[in-house]
Amino acid sequence: MSKTTYRPEIDGLRAIAVLSVLVYHLNLSIFDAKLLQGGFLGVDVFFVISGFLIFGLIRLEFDHTGRFSVLGFYERRARRLLPALFVVIAATFAVSGYFLVPSGIEQLATSAMASIVFASNIYWLAESQTYGAASGLLQPLLHTWSLAVEEQFYIVFPLLYVVFLRFLPKAIGVLAGAAIFGGLLGAIWFTENYPNFSFYMIFTRIWELLAGALLGHALVKKPDLGHDFRLAWLMPKLGLLAIIVSLFTVHLSWNHPGLGTIGVVAGTVAIIWFARAGEPVTRLLSSRPMTAIGLISYSLYLWHYPIFAYGRLHALLEPGWRDYSAWIALTFLFAFLSYRFIERPFRMRDRVGNRTLIGSGVASVFVLAAAAGIMLGSPARMPGQAQLAALYGDIEPDNELLRTQSWVPLNGLDALGTAGERNVGYPSAREQNELWFDLEREGTKILVVGNSHSKDMFNVLAAAAEQTPALQVARYGFDPFRGERKISRLTESPNFQSADVVVFSSSYSASDLADMAGLIASFQASGKAVAIMSQSLSFEGNNTFNIVDVYLRKKGSRDPGVLNKRAWEMISNDHETLNAALEALAGAHAVPFLRKSDFICDETERACMIMTPDGQKAIYDSAHYTVEGARAYGARIVEIGWLNDIIAAEAPE
Repeated sequence: MSKTTYRPEIDGLRAIAVLSVLVYHLNLSIFDAKLLQGGFLGVDVFFVISGFLIFGLIRLEFDHTGRFSVLGFYERRARRLLPALFVVIAATFAVSGYFLVPSGIEQLATSAMASIVFASNIYWLAESQTYGAASGLLQPLLHTWSLAVEEQFYIVFPLLYVVFLRFLPKAIGVLAGAAIFGGLLGAIWFTENYPNFSFYMIFTRIWELLAGALLGHALVKKPDLGHDFRLAWLMPKLGLLAIIVSLFTVHLSWNHPGLGTIGVVAGTVAIIWFARAGEPVTRLLSSRPMTAIGLISYSLYLWHYPIFAYGRLHALLEPGWRDYSAWIALTFLFAFLSYRFIERPFRMRDRVGNRTLIGSGVASVFVLAAAAGIMLGSPARMPGQAQLAALYGDIEPDNELLRTQSWVPLNGLDALGTAGERNVGYPSAREQNELWFDLEREGTKILVVGNSHSKDMFNVLAAAAEQTPALQVARYGFDPFRGERKISRLTESPNFQSADVVVFSSSYSASDLADMAGLIASFQASGKAVAIMSQSLSFEGNNTFNIVDVYLRKKGSRDPGVLNKRAWEMISNDHETLNAALEALAGAHAVPFLRKSDFICDETERACMIMTPDGQKAIYDSAHYTVEGARAYGARIVEIGWLNDIIAAEAPE
């Protein structure tokens, strides 16, 4: 690498990286196993390549001229990254109203602005903390988090590198090696303790970029560093094998970024380091099909995610092979056009001068910001939203809005509005510190504990309490059911101290049963009666489309009777084993066990109330209740006397 010669095998590596990401994001399974389950590692291959090329070019410039043009560097980065990104954002904006509900349009606008200011990874980290948020596969710009990581790297490390080149050139290898090793250790620790933070943030990815950067720095002066005939023959093959094995075997939960990422990082470094003309792996990566895909890899990466996301929404989350084929074809078509008419021209100064570059960039940011403002202020006015409104009538299509509204009753009781939308298993300030019950009133005081499903049951029981004056209800965010300090905070809270009955209502796991057994005995010893509610009845669906959405969009029917009968056929049986274990646990401790299906479904009618009698959604995903649903279920439990066992429950003597 003594001069800026084209290395086709690097484009071949780009092809492997981008094709791996595309296959991974198709989310295909064969015999219940995800195809290319480690395909997400393609992004890490890109990181190594990026670090190698950037630092190699910087050192070449510095060695040949004795200086480094900061403006020239950022101009090249802007030409490389921004024009195609702006076009993709504009395209996602233009069609968003035909695929997204208002909250999705607002989120798209916000995420686009985050990507423009190189903070997309920070934005998506924050979004990942939201319990019950829509699937990442349906977020058109989620993939821009990786661009933000690279851009943040470009802001700091090239300048730092030049400082060391000028003042401490001999220390660069040692410092970079230490930073790589320390960065890897940091990634391992953060992934174990804060996996979402580790996935999105630059701090845990920097070692990958620096691994490529150190190689780029070293090979400028010594392109044959460490080479002999045997290594030149062996290392590319081992490198490709390490990448392929990682792509097929590494799971996202296998300490990534961290130990699970080492294979692709080391493999990419090995191929770049030892690639030589005539060597079989180098020949393969330098072949015309591989280099052709590699050349358009950036545009492929940019276009594939919004196309896949909108494709899933169009297919109502049930795509078939025709859908997958269409997505791939559209991705390659738009990527080719993007590369041919946007990427290449903007990278050539003789075709797009600096004035044009700056002017078009400023204009693009202004137009996109203005469009984002309109989308945030009036999402319902976007093209396509009128058809959506006509289809749904007075039914709310936006399940994200319904989810947010389901927390309003609890947030309304808390001046800080911290009832748990982001921390469903933890108490709000008011749940922890204030007494909700009126001790002057006689009757049963119920404290519901658990995660978001305790929120749902609080809303149901609060609605029932409006018709049952002797009933009072409070809620305490509590999940998982372990931790000495956590338990003591619950038992010391005013509502626990004053409650007659403590009710478990949560999304249980098998590991919760042993914890619950100890808690039941402890609560009973404190003089509290205890009751256990079953897992929430679950139907086919998710946070974006539930049974109502799918049936309405496919059949056009808004008839509650038809939809409720349809729901009977769509009940998930996944929880029956766990419910049987919960019922056995309740029997062992002589406490009531109440099935939520009793107030949702009518076995005689063979129907389940997923639509309220007045024609509104009763659930907003597969299991959680809307505010309207909670009111309807509250009326139902009063009607059938579902609370009688709780009201009659007494703590053992």
